[in-house]
Amino acid sequence: MNGTPNPPPHQPGERFTVADRGAFARLLSGVAPESVDLELLSGPGRQVFGEVARTANGAGTTAAFERVIADYPDKEQILLSVLRADPNAPPAEVKPPRFRLIPARDMLAREHPKALVGGLFYLDSIAALTGSHGTGKSFLALDAALSIAADLRFLGREVIQGPTVYIVGEGGSGLRQRLEAWQIARGTEIPDSCYFIENMPQLADLQDVTELLAIIAAMPVKPVLTVFDTLSRAMVGREENSSKDMSLVVAAAEAIKRATGSCVMFLHHLSRVGQTIRGHTSLPAGIDTEIKLDRVKGANLITLSCEKMKDGPEFESFHLVTRQVPLQGARSSLVLDPAEQTVVSMSDFDSQVLKLLRETFGAMGATTSNWQRVCDEHKVSRTSYYRALDKLSGLDHLRCRKVGRSITYWPKELAPADAISPKELVRPEREVAE
Repeated sequence: MNGTPNPPPHQPGERFTVADRGAFARLLSGVAPESVDLELLSGPGRQVFGEVARTANGAGTTAAFERVIADYPDKEQILLSVLRADPNAPPAEVKPPRFRLIPARDMLAREHPKALVGGLFYLDSIAALTGSHGTGKSFLALDAALSIAADLRFLGREVIQGPTVYIVGEGGSGLRQRLEAWQIARGTEIPDSCYFIENMPQLADLQDVTELLAIIAAMPVKPVLTVFDTLSRAMVGREENSSKDMSLVVAAAEAIKRATGSCVMFLHHLSRVGQTIRGHTSLPAGIDTEIKLDRVKGANLITLSCEKMKDGPEFESFHLVTRQVPLQGARSSLVLDPAEQTVVSMSDFDSQVLKLLRETFGAMGATTSNWQRVCDEHKVSRTSYYRALDKLSGLDHLRCRKVGRSITYWPKELAPADAISPKELVRPEREVAE
């Protein structure tokens, strides 16, 4: 194959065959080029395969492949198709069909999705923990990875024990303190089967994904959870709002899921407007589970809510409390624990503000200015009113409806059917008074 000529310019719209893509995937996984029957490949596929094999010289095949297709106008689509190809599938004499008929009984006989963490995360899925900065995503994901590896209940829920891989892109310098705090808080040693990677693989980079898959393949037991902390660190230099870039990232997550059967978890931030998952719509469409974290203003609480659950029923929102764990010297770190009912109960002051809304306005509801005016008559300052409004919204005691720039509030139990939670609004506590 040393005499293979350089491939001609790739024409837009030209596609490699299934056999071509499988051959490329086999080559990148380390299979000897001589084991691939070139007669099964198309003309363009044979030329590219030969050029990669010739220039790689047994090493750096991924870099050689990317170099060969660097000038192709549909390079990203080629990379995407190779990521999705199965390198373990034997080369077929006849091009395998892309589609096949599956009897309904065969579909019915398939296993139900297995919960990795009861009611929260599932094996063989892609999940996202989302939230604004400072909502505890990393602390929660680290707790999940350690608890699953150690076969401990996580947030009071049963887990399937197995190895976990935590890939650190943010906050790596404080990881030791978090691990020490976890040992103290959970009363056990760090499990050896929880592994860490400190250099974040770039999920839109074929070479990085190939190397990551090789590392995971070398593990004695495949992981049941693979965490990327955070998604933005795993796509540096790429555009989150780009369909092309985000599709490559989702395809890489699918390749990891397919190779391991694990839950592949992204930690990701929310958009500033609308507080929804950030990035192109191919991300929320491509994940199976999204769990959102919100910090309750004026309280030591974080709310966990289910934004998407493809493989099971959505869970009711619940609260976590942040706990400071003192370490040796003046150091400390945080852990998150399920909140007790006494923690999430309202203070007497919050109860008074809610009582004024309920008893003064009832099922009619009250605009912010009217509710605040009544509070003022009862010696509740404007600042104190807004602090209580934040607390009541976070504890899910209110419902509201927005018309123009005015918002009407009701106690949850008296609200009309079309009223929504204040948490679904953007900064509802600061609308203009009528």
